[in-house]
Amino acid sequence: MEIADQQYATLLADQSKGKVIDVVKGVVVSQDPPSPTDEEMAAIMRARRNELLTITDRVINAAEDAGGTATAWRQWRVTLRNLPTVSGWPNVSMPKPPTDGSASTSDQTAITVLLS
Repeated sequence: MEIADQQYATLLADQSKGKVIDVVKGVVVSQDPPSPTDEEMAAIMRARRNELLTITDRVINAAEDAGGTATAWRQWRVTLRNLPTVSGWPNVSMPKPPTDGSASTSDQTAITVLLS
């Protein structure tokens, strides 16, 4: 299927903005991607939660190695583990992490990215 150079440029620009290119009734168009299904959203949320649990375990271990207790991080870990049982799953907000300064800069950055 041939398209004009200008249409190609427009489609390419739209694709760089997150649109998907499709053919609708024989016409090449750009459109918003479909929303994830609940099953896909659950997989996405579970993967984020699992990454956060890995980070949380690292923060707890480091705090305990330094003689601390990491109580707030343990409570957050329980909340993360129970997240799939919360009403509305998977369309729920992630809980806020502790702000006690126990997390390293790289862990805090990773948490921020995963929660965004």
